[in-house]
Amino acid sequence: MTNVYQILEEGVVVNTIKSSASFMEKTYAPEDYALVEPEAAVVEHKAKTERNRLLAGTDKYVPLTDHPQHAAYMAYRQALRDWPEDPSFPDTLPTPP
Repeated sequence: MTNVYQILEEGVVVNTIKSSASFMEKTYAPEDYALVEPEAAVVEHKAKTERNRLLAGTDKYVPLTDHPQHAAYMAYRQALRDWPEDPSFPDTLPTPP
């Protein structure tokens, strides 16, 4: 059976993967991963899908270095990328410029 696991490095989530329990046991030390509850995995997936959609919507501003809000859009894009590690994830999205 495939489950969703968070890969931890010094207690911080560094990746999320789908895998079998036997693979995880063979590959990682018990303190290096955590099983994600199925409901939480669905919420996380939906939130990351929305984040990716929002990032794609700002792609047009990346090459426009003379755009008056270029720096604000770059900061927003970084906030979107950092959002999954934020304590407010997935309840509060970063605010667009």
